Amino acid sequence: MNKFSEKGISVQGDGNSKKEKQDDFFPPKEDRINLKEVAELFGATPQTVINWKRKI
Repeated sequence: MNKFSEKGISVQGDGNSKKEKQDDFFPPKEDRINLKEVAELFGATPQTVINWKRKI
C-alpha cells in the first residue's frame, strides 16, 4: 500500500485492477490444458514448448 492510499486519497492504477485483468486473460481452470497436452497437440516435447519464445 502506498502513502496516498493510506491517507484515503484515491489512487489511479490500484493493485486490484491488475488481478481483474489477468483473470479475464486466462481461460477458466476447466478449459486449461497442461504442458504435456500442449506438446502433444503440436507434435513436440514439453521441453521444446518451454523453450518457445514469442516472436514479435
